[in-house]
Amino acid sequence: MYATGDLASWRPDGAVRYLGRADDQVKVRGMRVELGEIEAALRGLAGVAAAAVALREDRAGDQRLAGYLVAEPAARLDLAAARAELALSLPGHMVPATLQLIDDIPLTHNGKLDRRGLPEPAGQAHVSALASTPRVELLCRVFADVLDVRRVGVDDNFFERGGHSLLAMTLARQVSRAFGTEVSVGTVFAAPTPAALASRLSETTDEQACGPLLRLRGGGRMPLWCVHPAGGLGWCYSGLLSVLPSDIPVTALQAPALTGGQQPASLRDLAAGYVDRLLRSQPSGPFQLLGWSVGGVIAHAMAVELSARGNEISLLALLDAYPADQWRDQPTPDEAELLRALLHIGGLDPAAFDDLSREQVIAALSEAGSALATLPPATIDAMADVVLTNNRLMRSHLHDVLDAGALFFTATAPRDEDWLDRDGWLPYLNGGLANVDLPCTHPAMMSPSMLAIIGEQVSSRLR
Repeated sequence: MYATGDLASWRPDGAVRYLGRADDQVKVRGMRVELGEIEAALRGLAGVAAAAVALREDRAGDQRLAGYLVAEPAARLDLAAARAELALSLPGHMVPATLQLIDDIPLTHNGKLDRRGLPEPAGQAHVSALASTPRVELLCRVFADVLDVRRVGVDDNFFERGGHSLLAMTLARQVSRAFGTEVSVGTVFAAPTPAALASRLSETTDEQACGPLLRLRGGGRMPLWCVHPAGGLGWCYSGLLSVLPSDIPVTALQAPALTGGQQPASLRDLAAGYVDRLLRSQPSGPFQLLGWSVGGVIAHAMAVELSARGNEISLLALLDAYPADQWRDQPTPDEAELLRALLHIGGLDPAAFDDLSREQVIAALSEAGSALATLPPATIDAMADVVLTNNRLMRSHLHDVLDAGALFFTATAPRDEDWLDRDGWLPYLNGGLANVDLPCTHPAMMSPSMLAIIGEQVSSRLR
């Protein structure tokens, strides 16, 4: 027997009757959350007399935290401002999806909080300005339908509300259908709110969405720079917006070759070029870098370059990214492996396909509703070339030592490459390696449940 935190009674006939949690702990996106900790943060807000939080499932399979506030006499609470303030002190997965003003906190007959007596959430906490035109109102409804939420405000960011690159394709298709005009997934990335999208419906921004810098979100704190994986696109990092503090700027670095740039001669040259681009946007440190797969190797090389130029590295997060040494003796991918990699990038299982050609890959991506299918064939071909180049550069790269440590995320599901070892980074990190195991495969690291864990760990280390 051991303490689980569950409360139960043991009946004389040997049956155990479950009575709930003894410590108000619930599970959100696979992580344990103390409701009392969130309630304490709510009560600490100016003008709040009392607060309660409940985990609700008003739609099957859609669990969300709901916050309830009782205002002090004569206080006027701004729910949007309250939620923004919470995001400064709580990790993203602990910020309630909704906040609602109520007159009193319901209590049981013995004076304890009656969570079952809390009302159904009336709307989103961060209800922004009301729609000013029928076009914006329709866009708000389309956003809400795709995200499967009750309401979306005109300034609500699609990705902060839980959208990701695969859903972006669905949104682009739904908006195109609603307005009778072609909307690209690039437009969604460039204009991720109903208000912004309303003013750009006639624009085509695929080139911007594939450009060297993909600005996923602005903010007032030190930015997080995310380095693209093998295919060169950083769209996969859009899922981080819903799990990181809302005032953290997030920008993805993407391969310049996708929009006609030159392929680099070495991974060190590639990293140096990315550092030049980064410093034009953020002239001074400390710097926070994150990279998945090949992106982690590039991020380490960028950190070395930044450090050599006298800058501080406050975060280097490596997502199942293994040092170049361990790939050096492996054969470079052939055309079949390359096409399987494109399917992986597009969110499909390569094992379901035989005798692939580039045309079949594009058709499969389109049929599956992948965001990649909206790109011109020339861009898909450029991605294939970027995959080949990155694999070649990986195998010839020689690491330098970084005078800092790294946060590593290991995909622990069985894999064919059983020779990969994260401890191979230790000779190249003077600050050591902290590891977080993730119960998933390498391609599944960008799934919402895994991003929630990644977001919590990264949030605690961001400046």
